[in-house]
Amino acid sequence: MDIALQGHDHTYARGRNLSSGVNVHDQPGGTMYVVSVSGPKMYQINEKRWMDRAAENTQLFQIITIDHDTLRYKAITVTGNLYDAFDLVKQENKPNKLIDKIPPGIPERGFDSSDQNF
Repeated sequence: MDIALQGHDHTYARGRNLSSGVNVHDQPGGTMYVVSVSGPKMYQINEKRWMDRAAENTQLFQIITIDHDTLRYKAITVTGNLYDAFDLVKQENKPNKLIDKIPPGIPERGFDSSDQNF
């Protein structure tokens, strides 16, 4: 499975992990897991090792496109700002290639309670 999407967790997180819960940052392949929230009810998030990107107190919507061998993913705030992005590129007889596109200069949200600009 290339990507697994889940909602209703009242936070945002995405990453790839092994069954042991360890992130596979430096290993190829693995399912990309994304949990997101679009409603006003939010929970605090405890950053976990499997997460490449996380947020709390942030409403997001996703845009996913597929063009030939590439799945493009974007998480966008309700105010229209890009918060997270990546591409998964299928490779013949190899694991998917992850191209991480986290916008530069955009910190993770909610770990600092003073971040109210969302």
